[in-house]
Amino acid sequence: MIIDGQTINVSYTMTVKERKGFTDYFSGEKYNARLMIRDEVKSTSGISDYRGILEVQHGSQNRKFKIHGRRYL
Repeated sequence: MIIDGQTINVSYTMTVKERKGFTDYFSGEKYNARLMIRDEVKSTSGISDYRGILEVQHGSQNRKFKIHGRRYL
């Protein structure tokens, strides 16, 4: 993960499936991150487009970013 031009090493912790999407949890170097996917469109070719929020916590600082992307299953 790159934050403010600084590379932060994080490792995957777990995935929690929810009624609407899923949340991936990551942690490392005093950072915690949650990738919350709420809108995912899957195609028959194994590719899915998604939208969600990336929430990054460092101490008392909490930042949120709107994200979109593509996953290859």
